[in-house]
Amino acid sequence: MTEKNKKLTLIIILHAGFLLPFIARIPGAFIHGYNYFAQYISPWNLGVMISVFNFAPFVILAIMMSLLGESKKAGLLGASITAFALDLYLHGTLDIVTDTIPATAVLIVPIYVTIFMGIGFIAGHLAGHFARLPASLIKK
Repeated sequence: MTEKNKKLTLIIILHAGFLLPFIARIPGAFIHGYNYFAQYISPWNLGVMISVFNFAPFVILAIMMSLLGESKKAGLLGASITAFALDLYLHGTLDIVTDTIPATAVLIVPIYVTIFMGIGFIAGHLAGHFARLPASLIKK
């Protein structure tokens, strides 16, 4: 991967991490109406807070990508898929108006995403290792 492509990938990941909570709300807005989407943007400072808290796991992912580079592609792919999928699911299903517990979950979602991102990295690394294992046994 060239340096230009690496920077572009990092920029895309960081922007996606910032906007992902709002993107996850769009399908629910078609089902539940605009108010479901407006839960995240009605007071502007709530939207900023959600984006900033959600930004943390994707900064960690970007740091992992820049430090590990090409050596751990499978692990980084597992971490990326896990982080984006779990974040989309959690923000897409969270209804913060009905109760105060889901409102505090907005703060806990990035912690869950970071933990499962690590699990996804390990699973991706092991899957990449075991996918290469038979080829290495044949060479010997």
